[in-house]
Amino acid sequence: MTSMTLPPFLWKRKEQTPDRIAVMQGEQKWTFRQLWNEATALARGWEQAGLQKEARIGFFARNRWESIVALHAGMLLHCPIVCLNRRLTPSELRWQTENSKLSALYCDKDDAVKWLPESVLKLPVHVENISSNNSFLEEISLEDPCTLMYTSGTTGTPKAVVQTYGNHFFNATASLFHLGSEREDVWGCPVPLFHISGFSIVMRSCLYGMPLRLYETFDPAALANDMQVGRITIVSFVATMLQRVLGEWDENTVHPSFRTVLLGGGPATKSLLDEAKKRGIPLLQTYGMTETASQIATLSQEDAVRKLGSSGKPLFGTSIQVVTAEGQQVRRGEIGELIVKGPTVTPGYDELPEANATSFLKDGWFRTGDVGYIDEEGYLFVVDRRKDLIISGGENIYPKEIEEVLASFAGIKEAAVCGRADATWGAVPVAFVVWEVGEKNLVALQRHVEQHLAKFKHPVAYHEVDELPRNASQKILRYKLQEWDEKWREQS
Repeated sequence: MTSMTLPPFLWKRKEQTPDRIAVMQGEQKWTFRQLWNEATALARGWEQAGLQKEARIGFFARNRWESIVALHAGMLLHCPIVCLNRRLTPSELRWQTENSKLSALYCDKDDAVKWLPESVLKLPVHVENISSNNSFLEEISLEDPCTLMYTSGTTGTPKAVVQTYGNHFFNATASLFHLGSEREDVWGCPVPLFHISGFSIVMRSCLYGMPLRLYETFDPAALANDMQVGRITIVSFVATMLQRVLGEWDENTVHPSFRTVLLGGGPATKSLLDEAKKRGIPLLQTYGMTETASQIATLSQEDAVRKLGSSGKPLFGTSIQVVTAEGQQVRRGEIGELIVKGPTVTPGYDELPEANATSFLKDGWFRTGDVGYIDEEGYLFVVDRRKDLIISGGENIYPKEIEEVLASFAGIKEAAVCGRADATWGAVPVAFVVWEVGEKNLVALQRHVEQHLAKFKHPVAYHEVDELPRNASQKILRYKLQEWDEKWREQS
């Protein structure tokens, strides 16, 4: 990416459409003029409290109007924003605070942050008697870091992904080219603002001049209603969220203005996609990651039914290839590791030269660690995470395939599969299932699996649990499943 500077995004939006609605929450609404005024006032208050420009700010907050203001205030000060996951333990939060070298922290006023080191400045949530002004007009470089987001840690120690202003700008641009925009659009944001899916909606709202509707907590009934009455036209979900919204769905159809559900967070089961299709919910599966500043491939509206299960084609300006372990490109239809390239791809992990050396191939291609294939028409299908692959007796077993079969059995609410080390086969699959209330029938479930999968794919054990371990983006923590399996084996 060549060096380029642009005026602050929020100032440019305020200048163009000051009275257009920026944020909605419940029955409240705020314009871009109000957002600019409050963000500049807060930024000035932070300066007076001792915050230096370009210092790293930790963001530890819920989905609230004040949080949107704080994110923009940080950007106006050119301060890289380190997004902290609210579901982490105090020890994990303290580690990330120290690892990222935070100078200050923004958190909700009702948060007790006992894990915060004394050396880190706790920023005020509100400031009084400070007027907004136009002093925050210094241009930003698209190469400068805007946010740092830690990887989900689904397999171990998180890494801080650097996301530049250019990463976010080009991701929003590419998404707009792909999805288009309608004047009445309102983007529903029930996903956390500290996650790339939530932060990317904040950026799109500002760059498009589009209202976002903020949900402080995930409320399936409220979301189902808002999709039916026209309070939102686009919404971002992961698979488990969509499943819960479908559980609240009544006989009504979506409002005529509702355009799409963008489904991310990993491959969805075919049964879930079919259920959404049956209920007439426009659904576009996407593929993306923290390292690509959100989606990098998305299914188009015209292909939503014909290519059900695909993540579509790469967005404008981005490229995806499928390669062998040695980095050689495979033929169409063959499964391999997905590598990506483009202006939305991170410049690297923060202060981790060894991880960067192994993650990037020549010419800027980034290794995603995901497994998939591209069909003859150029459509991407994501199969699984490479690190989740179970190699049993020389055979490749993809957990998603087993999970599809488990999820298709009546009475199963959720299912997940992980690998267990085995002296004979190298590894074998283990299943974890969550039953619907009153539907438990493990013997019948095992017969169902035996009828649909080859013997080497049959789980060697079934653990019945109340819920599956997930991170804030609702991805299954397979290393936790392996820990549970090992613990229960020791106890049995």
